[in-house]
Amino acid sequence: MNTQQIKWMIFIVPALVIGLWEFIRHEWLLPYISMELGNWMTPLIVLLFSVFINYKLFQILERNQHELEQEKMKQAIINERQEISRELHDSISQSLFLLSVKIDQLEKNNEPQTYEQIQLTIDRLQENVRHSIKQLRTPNITNWKSAIQSTIEQLNSEKPEVEFYLDWQASESSFSSEEKVQFFWIIREAIMNILKHAKNVTRVTINASPKEIKVIDNGTEPSSFDKHGSHYGIEMMQDRAQSVGWKLTINRENEQTILRLARKEEAN
Repeated sequence: MNTQQIKWMIFIVPALVIGLWEFIRHEWLLPYISMELGNWMTPLIVLLFSVFINYKLFQILERNQHELEQEKMKQAIINERQEISRELHDSISQSLFLLSVKIDQLEKNNEPQTYEQIQLTIDRLQENVRHSIKQLRTPNITNWKSAIQSTIEQLNSEKPEVEFYLDWQASESSFSSEEKVQFFWIIREAIMNILKHAKNVTRVTINASPKEIKVIDNGTEPSSFDKHGSHYGIEMMQDRAQSVGWKLTINRENEQTILRLARKEEAN
């Protein structure tokens, strides 16, 4: 039974129950049930039948909506994988082209500095490939709070001296499937940047509410969070936020670095 049929059943069932009860009452029960008693019994019978039947229909409707939400989540993850694959392909293609150019220069000029440039290009290529492969390992984001907790535990193993606090005031229904997928990767990228670049960081706090999400660390301001720089991770997070109509900002307040995600109407 699809959603449209269920909605029609919810509308039609009370009318059918009333019609059937009135027919039975007037045809066979008038000698036994007075009009006054019958009038009192009518809403009670309709209520009982409606609660019993509509409860079942609402259960089916909720199950269908849950399955639809799951499918949307899976499709969003598939789309995300395709986007990462395209980025990985472009990154490798550009790096290989740059390598070929550097090698040609080396053959012609035999310049020592070209060796360093080639090594730098190779290191950058390896970093991009490792980064993309990690992102392709998509966890189960059906319950995205649990997915974030699992990710925190995994990343925390790299720096056990860092304490993580999760202040979660958002429900599963606060965000769409696409927002959940994009925010998961933004939070993950932010934590990875903190663990990799922040100095003297001992505490990371993640605040989540229906209107905004914050990732806060108490480390020394890292160069990778320079808003005017060209750091790939920052650009990727900003693109992800914009794709779902949110705005990402990074500020330094009270000796803390605060990455803030907010709806564009709230951020302005």
